[in-house]
Amino acid sequence: MMNILLYLSLFSTLLTIPSSPEEVAEDGLHDYHVSKCILNYRSETQSLEISLHFFIDDMELALEDQISEPLFLGTEKESEEAQQLLLEYLDQHLSFSVDRKKVNYDWIGRETTDDLSGIWSYMEVTNFPPPGKLKVRNSLMLDVYSDQKNLVSFNFDESGEVYYLFRSGKKEDVISIPR
Repeated sequence: MMNILLYLSLFSTLLTIPSSPEEVAEDGLHDYHVSKCILNYRSETQSLEISLHFFIDDMELALEDQISEPLFLGTEKESEEAQQLLLEYLDQHLSFSVDRKKVNYDWIGRETTDDLSGIWSYMEVTNFPPPGKLKVRNSLMLDVYSDQKNLVSFNFDESGEVYYLFRSGKKEDVISIPR
């Protein structure tokens, strides 16, 4: 029953996402606030691959208090401090733990989406035997937007995705990983 409610919630969230540039507000900003995190666990390499998508303008607003000049994330004019601020923010707002111990991930890189509105960031946890339970904390931009939704999909050895929704009032959840 809980999975059905989660799928309905995710579906209703996705219905509010514009399907074309014409549906974006006239000022160029979007009327929805969502991030997507894809977690792929690979048992053969004992690694957790993390792909994270967020909108550039939302992230710049989240980092606004820590900067004196615009960051210009994902552009040729990107601030020299942008990468470090982004990494610190992600470390504070996207975390994983096993048995109350934080799991550290390695930064792989990032790329700007073709439409220049978002960024895909890539991280990885290596030498990571399946823990049984993985606690996920995803509070990205929840301090900026009251309607922020953070979608997380988890896939164990390509056996099918399980979806989680993080939002105001629900910043953490536990993923069960088969051993």
